[in-house]
Amino acid sequence: MMSTKMRPLVGMLSGGRASVLTARAGAGLKPGGATSTMLNLAAATRGIKVLGNSRTEKHLLDEFRSVKGPQSEEISWKKRPLFRPGRGEGFFRTGAEAADMLYAEALRFGPHDQIFLDTVRDVLDSVAPVIDRWPQYAWVAKQLLEAERALSFRVAWLDDKGIIRVNRGYRYQYSSALGPFVGPLHFSKELTAADVKAHAFDLVLSNSLSGLKVGASVGGADFNVHDKSEAEIQRFCQAYMSAMTKHIGTEVDCPSMGLCVGPPEIGYLYGQYKRMSLDASPIGRGLLWGGAVPHPECAGYGVVYFAEKAMRGRGESLMGKRCIVTGSGKVALHVAEKLLELGATPMTFTDSSGHVFEPEGFDVEKFKKIAKIKQERGARVGRYIVASPSAKYNEPQSVFDAPADVAFLCRTSNELTEVEANALVASGCKTVVDGGYRPVSTAAAEVLKKNGIFHVPYRGTMIGAAISGGRELDRNPLQPGETIDDRLEKKMDEVYEVASSVAREFNQQGNLDKGCTIAGFLRVGRAMMAHGAV
Repeated sequence: MMSTKMRPLVGMLSGGRASVLTARAGAGLKPGGATSTMLNLAAATRGIKVLGNSRTEKHLLDEFRSVKGPQSEEISWKKRPLFRPGRGEGFFRTGAEAADMLYAEALRFGPHDQIFLDTVRDVLDSVAPVIDRWPQYAWVAKQLLEAERALSFRVAWLDDKGIIRVNRGYRYQYSSALGPFVGPLHFSKELTAADVKAHAFDLVLSNSLSGLKVGASVGGADFNVHDKSEAEIQRFCQAYMSAMTKHIGTEVDCPSMGLCVGPPEIGYLYGQYKRMSLDASPIGRGLLWGGAVPHPECAGYGVVYFAEKAMRGRGESLMGKRCIVTGSGKVALHVAEKLLELGATPMTFTDSSGHVFEPEGFDVEKFKKIAKIKQERGARVGRYIVASPSAKYNEPQSVFDAPADVAFLCRTSNELTEVEANALVASGCKTVVDGGYRPVSTAAAEVLKKNGIFHVPYRGTMIGAAISGGRELDRNPLQPGETIDDRLEKKMDEVYEVASSVAREFNQQGNLDKGCTIAGFLRVGRAMMAHGAV
């Protein structure tokens, strides 16, 4: 049993409200309410209760704030070797030591997968306080170093000249502890297995944080859509799905939109799946939304809703803010659309050709012009300067030199380097919001932290895609009078409350990155411990 003085308790309702409490043993604390229909994330140790979703939880958080270290029952776990004898000592005394041991193991298995190693290091450093309190979670982290299933396959297809072309396809089905695999597909000429593995590992925590009953998977191919005809893209999608069909399904793995995989590609992929499978989904729901994506805006809108909630937590808002937006794909355009709706002003858009900058910002009419240009496959943002005399192309030299209050990074991984982070600081930017997977490099993150720049992490902002997933809409359809925008805003508010409460409990006040990571890790970890060694 745990100490009779204080008992640490972490309870999190996946409906979004969090309670991270310390209960006095014998005080008779009872759940505050039973209105929540969502799952509870119970504390990760035996005998720990979970409080229900009630209005009294905030008061309880204030009253029982003290944090106690691991008790005798938890200490016994540290007497067990994390790794088998013969590979070093195998024992750890602190969460930081366990994190170092686990990172060394990841490095041993994949010394050249730097993006995966960076992600693992970041996650392990974040969850070290959890392992300090509950050492058994070190074994959960050990299992999470490996995906449940990793697929790599040849994708052969014919181009318009009748020549056989070959690409490499991937699908990392990383964790199904909370439900069927769910996650995006990315088509990019620079995509590697390490990229896919790292994103899939990270998505485990994001999908877990969302409170949905889904696991995590990521896939794609080293295929460049920008220099292909529509017919070539269709043939490639059909070839890719031919290899994938036997590995996916509504209750197995549900692919979704990702980098350069939008509604047209989803339609081609589903058409081939339907041809090869007896399973079919209704339009707008189920696997690949039955080939017709009903709410492609949710990923971008979710980024803005989470950012707005995070800024309000600091006594600010997006109203009146000048915003750098990188990228010009579906996420970036929907981010800008929602920014305009909330009273903010997008200043820039970018793509591989450069960037456009409006000194006075994009209003609704200007935004419609660039959105129309980008609807054409392969169109570059530079065309916009023909439609707007006030626009500047590749001026200033870097998009991060543009004067702005907030930066939304919606383009690629590690797009914000140390040099560009310093440029943002010099331009007066006060907040950086992740609008894609890991857009801030490790060195850039240190610059932001050193200069007091508020960073809103992708593990929280990128949940919108899961909320509007085909399987989720099939299992939990919109109710009469409910809009997807209403559901999205409510869920992002709830996720923020969870992350901020968990951050406070683990002495990381205001650090949303730590809060999101720990909250997601606790929820999936509890399920994994229940499943045993699988």
